[in-house]
Amino acid sequence: MDSRKQGLEWIDKNRNAIVGFLQDLIRIPSVTGEEGPIQQFIAGRLKEMGLAVDVFEPDLSALRKHPACGSFPRIRGRPNVVGILKGKGGGKSLLFNGHVDVIPAGAPESWQHGSWSGDLADGRIYGRGASDMKAGLAAMTMAVKAILIPESGSAGM
Repeated sequence: MDSRKQGLEWIDKNRNAIVGFLQDLIRIPSVTGEEGPIQQFIAGRLKEMGLAVDVFEPDLSALRKHPACGSFPRIRGRPNVVGILKGKGGGKSLLFNGHVDVIPAGAPESWQHGSWSGDLADGRIYGRGASDMKAGLAAMTMAVKAILIPESGSAGM
């Protein structure tokens, strides 16, 4: 079986776990300035997948020296996470990029489902960041996981 088909079959077989991963991301409050816990969670998952992981806070003084950069918001406690999966050939690189910060949830009574619930109802997942951008982050992470399956032969999450 070709690796594309194996990856797609893995996605079909692991649909609930993939949705669960998105729900886990939504359940971690990550309001701008408070991204540390979700970044550690993501770093842990990438490490479990066998990726080399770098977690770092940008150097504000170095950023300020760059001519293209203006003022910066507070960056302490707002780590970046980079996961690296080395290829085997000399082909091109692929980069997935996203953000974990979300705006404040607002009044709890304005939510039919809790802002950090990750509830699944009628085929939809609810919570702050469900579409911007935690679903994208879950899709990227699980796409890498699916790519790894043909290599390892593992079907588990």
